[in-house]
Amino acid sequence: GLTCVRVDDELQALWSLSARNRDRCEAARIAVTGSFAKTTTRQMIHHVLSTSGRCFQSPGNCNNHVGLPLSLLGLEPDDRFGVFEVAASGPGEIGPLSDLVRPDAGVLTGLGRAHLGGFGSFASVVNEKRRLLESVSVGGLLVIPVECLERLGPLDSRHEVVSVGIETPADIVAMNVEHNSGELRFQIDGRAFRLEVAGRHFVSAALAAVAVGRWQGIGDAESGERLSTFRTAAGRCRVEQALHGTVIDDSYNASPESMLAACRVLSEWGTTGRRVLVLGDMAELGEHAADCHGEVGAAVAASGGIDRLWAAGWWAESTVAAAIEA
Repeated sequence: GLTCVRVDDELQALWSLSARNRDRCEAARIAVTGSFAKTTTRQMIHHVLSTSGRCFQSPGNCNNHVGLPLSLLGLEPDDRFGVFEVAASGPGEIGPLSDLVRPDAGVLTGLGRAHLGGFGSFASVVNEKRRLLESVSVGGLLVIPVECLERLGPLDSRHEVVSVGIETPADIVAMNVEHNSGELRFQIDGRAFRLEVAGRHFVSAALAAVAVGRWQGIGDAESGERLSTFRTAAGRCRVEQALHGTVIDDSYNASPESMLAACRVLSEWGTTGRRVLVLGDMAELGEHAADCHGEVGAAVAASGGIDRLWAAGWWAESTVAAAIEA
């Protein structure tokens, strides 16, 4: 009972269908990229924009050459916003994906050392992420962490560039940042924000959501109220209560930067018991793998707040040896 259409290239057909669906929907499209925190940032932006109209977001982590066109097919004509995650594991991937989305706003979560095995160098990572920002429509919004601006170099003056930062000069700044065992507090322009998330590193995602909210006329008070109800996805610093302690599940795929952030969360966690860190491998780091795992091991030892380190995987010896040496 199904109609089948035979095509010469099934992937090209999928892209053509998704482009047609994109063009029939008038939703403002926001594209999120970066070396870490893409999913959390996308979800926070979706959470805030949903206060102002029907908002669609990429399901799961559908962010590559198959997942992204499938995401675009999910847009409906009555959606007001669409928030899409755009990822790459090597050079030349983000350009075509960004052109497919044709974003009205581009959000960079940060620049780090994810997928170095495919990119080869950090400079290649930076160039690839910049490609999404260049694809944003003229007059559109760019949200960029202030620490990334110098690395990115000159940006198109025809875009509205909003920098975000944590206790450092930027267009939108989070001040008085405090994290206490799963509760994050900070202020923007004197207004208090409170989120039930584990770690200071969630501030950047919240700032991006506030920036996109402002772009669409959503005030900080409304954004703050929405963010207070935000909950992280499984595997991304999700806090679970076990019989004899607390489990912080940050088991989703990691970069060195996100791994170091997770170590900081545990070392600062308020508890009368032991803090035990269980580390697996960080994949796709190529020739940089041993050094990156060693960096994490040394950071664990230097934290002063982690009582036990359990490492598993191919690079466990590099992690543990560096921890012992430090």
